[in-house]
Amino acid sequence: MVRLRQHPPHRGPAGPARRGHAGSGAARRRIRPSQGFNRYEFIYGGQSVTVDLNLGDTEEYLSTYQLASQSCAGNTFSVVHIGEGDGWDVTRPCMGSIVCFQGRLYLVDAGPGIQHTLTALGSASTRSRASSTRTATTTTLRASPSLVRSDHRIPYYATPPVRASVVKKYGALTGRNEATFFQYFEPHDLAIEEMNNVEGLEVMPVLSPHPVETTVFFFRALWDKGYRTYAHLADISSFEVLRKW
Repeated sequence: MVRLRQHPPHRGPAGPARRGHAGSGAARRRIRPSQGFNRYEFIYGGQSVTVDLNLGDTEEYLSTYQLASQSCAGNTFSVVHIGEGDGWDVTRPCMGSIVCFQGRLYLVDAGPGIQHTLTALGSASTRSRASSTRTATTTTLRASPSLVRSDHRIPYYATPPVRASVVKKYGALTGRNEATFFQYFEPHDLAIEEMNNVEGLEVMPVLSPHPVETTVFFFRALWDKGYRTYAHLADISSFEVLRKW
């Protein structure tokens, strides 16, 4: 049986300080990493309590938002937007899209809570054909624990620099050998700034300025009167940065 735990409140990126004030004269202290990660001590009136934010083997967080059930039809070529949040937003799903092409579903950017989103889409969770990643940010990799539960290796499409960065981040976040990444994902390299044929669907990754290796995606499919296209322009820099690029 899997136990569900209420998701902790939004904390934001952790600062370097180990002590801080929690309000009303209370104080908090981060437990030293040698005694375990994600553990805090709250002190008030000479008493203290330790809070362990780590999940047990049979625990998982409840979603902080509710999604209505909706059918995800695998049309000839269509796009389902599955979120507009930034990964830290507790009121909205993380940004991402599902590209539907001839009955196959391609997940583009899988943030935290992706399994909850796919469940709301019904059969989409079992029909997802592949996953594509543009960047190795922590937000986009927080879906890995959900995706690795699949009963098969998931085809994974990315440019070689992005894939290499993702594998490094996977090893750092999970504490596992990087080689285990390939037990769950079947990598397919995409040539940058070229149209790559993915089972009839064409996709072109284009380099995008970012602190880590990042691309944006352009998809296209042949229609009755020419091509139909979709541009997945996520995590793009400001116009000021782009002008300097």
